[in-house]
Amino acid sequence: MLSVLIPVYNYDIFPLVKRLYDELITLTTDFEILVQDDCSHHHYNNNHINNLKNCHYEINKQNIQWAKNRNLLIEKAKYDWVLLLDADVYPQKKDFIAHYLNCIPQHLFIQGGLLYKNQEPIENQLLRWKYGHLREAAIFSKRIKNPHRFISCMNILFNKKLIKIRFNPNITQYGFEDFLFYKDVKQSNINIHVIDNPIYHISIESSKLFLTKTETAMTNLANLLNKNILEENDTKITRFYFFMESVKCIWAIEVVDALLFNIITKNLLGKNPNLKLFDLYKLIIFHRNRTALQKKKTT
Repeated sequence: MLSVLIPVYNYDIFPLVKRLYDELITLTTDFEILVQDDCSHHHYNNNHINNLKNCHYEINKQNIQWAKNRNLLIEKAKYDWVLLLDADVYPQKKDFIAHYLNCIPQHLFIQGGLLYKNQEPIENQLLRWKYGHLREAAIFSKRIKNPHRFISCMNILFNKKLIKIRFNPNITQYGFEDFLFYKDVKQSNINIHVIDNPIYHISIESSKLFLTKTETAMTNLANLLNKNILEENDTKITRFYFFMESVKCIWAIEVVDALLFNIITKNLLGKNPNLKLFDLYKLIIFHRNRTALQKKKTT
C-alpha cells in the first residue's frame, strides 16, 4: 500500500531506512522502501539496505540530478501512495508512518513539515542552521493558514495515480525543483492537507557550501526566468527585483555589490550571520546572472 521513496547522493542513508523499516514491520500495511543513489562518489554502507525485507537500494549509472531522480523513484514505486523523503532527515515522532496512514485515503496530498534542532551547530555551520530554524521551520509553523507558502518536498505523501504532477526534468542545476512542483500543485487546485508530523533536517552543511549552493540556485533562477519556466511574480526575490527595475533603482544593487559584497560575505560566514544580509546576497547574485544573460542576448 505504501512506497517510501528516498533519493540520495553522498550520504549515509541506512540509519533512516532502518528507522522507517522498524516501524513499518509493526504495521499491517504492505510497504516497500526504495532508495535511488544518484551516482554518488561514496556509498557508505547503504548496500546493507538490500538485506532488509521489501527494501531496495540501487545506484544510477550516471548522475541525473534531483528532479529526474525523484521522478524515477515515483515511476518505480509499486504502490499508489508514495511518501517522499530527503536523505538527510529523521522523523520526530515514533509513530511517524502511522500518522500518515491515518490520513489516507480521505486526503490525496499530505504535508508533514520539518524542524531543526534548537542546539546551535559549530560556527562554520551557523548560516544554514539559522536560515532553516528561523525561515523554513518558522514558515512551516504558519502552514495551516497558507499551506502553499511552505515549499518543500522533504516530507510529503501523495497518491501518484490521482496526482500526476512530477518534478520538472528541465532543471539540471540545484534550486527551485520543489518550487516548480508546488507551483503545479497550486495551479491544479490540489488541496494540501497539513499535519503535525515533521522530520528533523539533520545534515547542516557549512556556511561556505551553503553560499555556493545559493549562488547555483540564483543562477538557476535567472535561467528559469530566461526560459520562461518561471515568471517575474513567482518568487519574493524576483518580485522585489523587478519592482526595483520598474522604478529604475537597479543601480542601487550594483552600488551595494561594489562597496559591500565582501563585508556581507564575511558576515554570512561568521559567527552571527544576518539573514537580511543573506537576502541581499541572493539579490546581488541574481542580478549578476540576469545581467550576464541580457548581455548574451545583445551580442
